[in-house]
Amino acid sequence: MLSKKTMIAVSIIPLALALAGCKHNDDSAEGPGGPGGPGGPGGGLVAGDYIATKATDTAAAAVKDGKTLTAAASNSATIELAYGARTAKAVDPAAFSVKKNAQGGMDMTVNGETVSFADGDKFVEPDGKSYEWENARGFLSSHTSDTASILDGTDERYLQVWQYDSDKNGVGTIGYAVVGAETAPETVKAEANATYKGRARVDTRQEADITDRVGVRGDLTLAAKFDQGSVSGSIDNIEARQRNVDTGNKWTGWMPVNGAAISLTESKISANGFTGGGVVGNAAANTAIDGNLNGSTYSGRFYGPNAEQVGGVISAKGISEGGKFVGAGFFAGEKQ
Repeated sequence: MLSKKTMIAVSIIPLALALAGCKHNDDSAEGPGGPGGPGGPGGGLVAGDYIATKATDTAAAAVKDGKTLTAAASNSATIELAYGARTAKAVDPAAFSVKKNAQGGMDMTVNGETVSFADGDKFVEPDGKSYEWENARGFLSSHTSDTASILDGTDERYLQVWQYDSDKNGVGTIGYAVVGAETAPETVKAEANATYKGRARVDTRQEADITDRVGVRGDLTLAAKFDQGSVSGSIDNIEARQRNVDTGNKWTGWMPVNGAAISLTESKISANGFTGGGVVGNAAANTAIDGNLNGSTYSGRFYGPNAEQVGGVISAKGISEGGKFVGAGFFAGEKQ
């Protein structure tokens, strides 16, 4: 059994994407954080910067063309790490965007601070592929495809999942964001009910000790009842791992957690997205993390000209054996 830590983690699936049409990217008519913002009274999402109108409107095509891909506030989940004090806390979703640069990499902007990653900042895997850049100011990691296919425009996904870390003055702003070619709200409204399959991930840390971590990952199933304007789902086939002083501050191997399941409670669709759904672990899942995910939430958006994909973020918080924990994660799936 894992003890005194918490995190949910998952790898991702093959997808396919598209973009066009520039629009205001706030999550509500009153802007992020206003009374109409996500989860607030009268909240209503609006479409993001890019709307998919045809199959070739992919997220990678936009990157290749030099466009900036910006995450809506509802599609960014963030925690803040104070490295000196070794503490963590939940913070408002970071404003996040990415853009190809002339140095063979990407520019990542988090809350107005831009970190430029050059080709030499790539971390290359044993198979020769690269999924992330890292330098002294932070890191940017793709959870949807390799960096080469993103930069050259050959990746066919409509969405991109990015894990980000922007370091400044001993403080790390870290989390996940989903960007890409969103589905037009009028298309979402007219879609037939559908099921999406994919993966999900959340990374959490103890508030009092950022080195005390746990990971959990599993398969995503998300049901979209477009006729009723709602989504709900689950994360199953869960595995877990941990990293703390007992493991020499190294990750353990992934271990299956028999019977563990995490529910994504009903969330209402507004425009082309949804916010405010709950994240609830069953007894086996909560035992695996020695904690309780109740109080965690998820939100997301539909991507592609015909809502072919769905992606979003998880904002995690709760109580574990070791105290309070906070975390951030993502989910992504493709229409079946």
